[in-house]
Amino acid sequence: MKHFFRTCVAKGSQLERFLLEHGPAYNDRRPIIVPLKHFLQTGAANGGRFERFLLEHGTVYKGRALPKKYGAARGALGWCFRNAAGLALIDDNLTYVEGYAVDHESGGSPIHHAWCIDRHGRVIETTWQNVTKAEYFGVPIEAELLAVELSRVSYWGVLFADGQLNERLIKRLTG
Repeated sequence: MKHFFRTCVAKGSQLERFLLEHGPAYNDRRPIIVPLKHFLQTGAANGGRFERFLLEHGTVYKGRALPKKYGAARGALGWCFRNAAGLALIDDNLTYVEGYAVDHESGGSPIHHAWCIDRHGRVIETTWQNVTKAEYFGVPIEAELLAVELSRVSYWGVLFADGQLNERLIKRLTG
């Protein structure tokens, strides 16, 4: 397993670099608890431009149970960007957010993820279940700007895809 992580690190993966430097022994069956902000700081320190952008412009969010009125809006695993964008575009009370998230309950590692927030900044998780112990760090993108970017790009995640930052969107978000 360590060989796999070292190979990923050699290819530039920030997550595997972080886990090699900070994770417990890989034969240990306890979940790896990765503090999300520390993960982002490590990624930024190792040249991660997306991680640096999130640290400078993002917000921390805490997981919570999905409100019943959004129960039918939950989409398929692996389609978080589509699930969150679709809901944010049809519900004026929600905003799409893209960044990193980790579900500490499952012992997962931080992943590039998308979710929604309501007008009070509370997470509306459109993909994962039972996320009361999840941690999120991302940048909100208003529906109008999201719609423009989705029509311009050929993928659902609008901030970061194929190892590249969406520089045009970053400029619009940061002024």
